[in-house]
Amino acid sequence: VYGRRTIDGGSTWKPEINYANTAGEAYSAYHSFSGTYLSMVYNVSFNDDPDIYGRYSTDAGVNWAGFGVTTNFSASENAFVAISGAAAHVIWQDDYDDNLEIYYTRNPTANPFDHQHTSAWANHINSGQPDVANAMTSDPSSNVYVTGSFSGTVDFDTGPGEVLLTSLG
Repeated sequence: VYGRRTIDGGSTWKPEINYANTAGEAYSAYHSFSGTYLSMVYNVSFNDDPDIYGRYSTDAGVNWAGFGVTTNFSASENAFVAISGAAAHVIWQDDYDDNLEIYYTRNPTANPFDHQHTSAWANHINSGQPDVANAMTSDPSSNVYVTGSFSGTVDFDTGPGEVLLTSLG
């Protein structure tokens, strides 16, 4: 996973950066920004077991920090991140319990994968069928918008309540 940045509207570009810098296969990078906060998520696969890694910057991409997000024995893929102010929202697909589900988490700091949390703090959206997330974004009030597809009936309330939606096909 490589990237470059410009600070003059695209007239010139800073040197290329290898964000993943890993021996595993890195792919499917997605990034988001708000002001000087930037965050990216991407997959790294070791022995056909994909996990999600991320990097973040609080100074418009001058300096970056990063670490693993999911390191379980399931396939974690297709991650998206949305930054709203310093808050980071992350979704990904995971077959942790042998069913492809969408997981969501948020962190009030620019670091979307704060080490005081683990995948256990993530809420999941589960129809009992394969669920697919295609994209996400957030607004200045930190509301999150996710597009994707599902089959059957899904509880879209990630808390103790229930908001059921049934697919039309």
